[in-house]
Amino acid sequence: MEIFNASSKQNTIVFGKQSLKKYDNIILPYLFKAMENDESFVVTDPEDILMRRIGTELQQKNYSIISINLRNPDNSNSWNPLFAAYEAYKAGDIDLCIERLNSIATIIMSDNSIANGSDPFWDFSAIDLFVGLSLILFKEATEESQINMGSIYYMAQKGFSRFGASTIIDTYFTDVSNSFYIARNALSSILSAPTDTRGSILSVFYQKIRAFTIKDKFLNKLCVNDLSVNSLIAPKMAIFICYEDEHSASVALVKIFLRQLVDTLIKTRDVLNSTEKTYHFVFSNFLSLGVFPEIDRFISSCNSRNINMLLDIYSINEFYKLYGKETSSFVFGYCASWYILAAREVEMQLMINRFLKISGKSPTQNKSLFDLAPDEVMILEDSNNVRIQKIEKTYSYDKLYSFQHEDISNNISLLKFDELVKEKKRETIFNSGVHQPLASAPSENNLKVDDLLSAIDRKIAQLEINEKLDKATRRGQKDI
Repeated sequence: MEIFNASSKQNTIVFGKQSLKKYDNIILPYLFKAMENDESFVVTDPEDILMRRIGTELQQKNYSIISINLRNPDNSNSWNPLFAAYEAYKAGDIDLCIERLNSIATIIMSDNSIANGSDPFWDFSAIDLFVGLSLILFKEATEESQINMGSIYYMAQKGFSRFGASTIIDTYFTDVSNSFYIARNALSSILSAPTDTRGSILSVFYQKIRAFTIKDKFLNKLCVNDLSVNSLIAPKMAIFICYEDEHSASVALVKIFLRQLVDTLIKTRDVLNSTEKTYHFVFSNFLSLGVFPEIDRFISSCNSRNINMLLDIYSINEFYKLYGKETSSFVFGYCASWYILAAREVEMQLMINRFLKISGKSPTQNKSLFDLAPDEVMILEDSNNVRIQKIEKTYSYDKLYSFQHEDISNNISLLKFDELVKEKKRETIFNSGVHQPLASAPSENNLKVDDLLSAIDRKIAQLEINEKLDKATRRGQKDI
């Protein structure tokens, strides 16, 4: 008897400790049932197990296979998390661009604040900093390869360093792009903050984003795009996301990808006024993602658009710790089918007892979770069906699938924000005629551009030297 008798049209939750039995006997049959109906799905697979088991059959069924492998980038498509926001910016849809940047920044900068109760001020300020710098990057980048996390990190490092009597970023807004109000507004709280406060904001920002920039191969895969999120909502797509569940940057990228995918899927289905075939989100080892932002909105938004989810959870108590009882109850309430393997969690058994009492049902074998055999599963479907079923492996795989992909990654390119601002400052001085009083500049009757620019460079260098001397003097006075 099959575990899934028909294509699931409802959300499913699977309880039980992580094991190959759960992969082989619960999750894989769910995917095979989706494949029988030519339905697309995306699977989080931190251990890189599921794609290797069913990849060959997917190829035989003419599925398009996408791999986002953050554990082994050599076996991965390239995906730039900033590219969706950048495309919106280029299209002139600034509201959508800022919405997407806010989503990215929130996941990166405040990923754990729900769980650990940290002061949100620093996270919110770091989010504003990320959004503001990204907008400047989108405006000033001369090539798409500069649109990456490394550029944003570099801009934050250099942007707040002194330049003459000001800073690089202040000079940018006064002399380079004084009408770029959306970026200035995003950065307003940082620009106006006292020096110590600004330093603390930058410290939080560096800590959160540095993990995306320290590994060249990892960063390289995030600098280019060989897929578009819009293309991933096509029929017969199989997307596998392998990630390092022990690393926060890898986990954050998974959340960003899933958020962008489901937002695109929802917008497309709303515009077309069509739900088409069911699209499945299969979260293997869901709790390894930590707190998934707005999980209640995520599930409820998908529910009315024929987007189903399977949540694989190893511990109900851990779920409560991450999300609290109220959100947990909401999530469980949206899952009509429960598949429960043998467990030793009292809370899980108490929940089942409450369910059975309300529904007036009881398993025919009259077993508790503590009595289930390793090859048995308790299945609860709404209040209409409660049963215990033996699990039988219904397929075999002789050869594991190996994902092959042509590498299109390039050398990492950064927007040198400080150099851009200094060059623009030279142009401003040159165009304003301020060069004429410079003692080292040639006479107006015998003007040579190279000599003039050299004179301007010397003037700027002198301003920087004066600033360093002033800083040293202030430091000395403070020590007295």
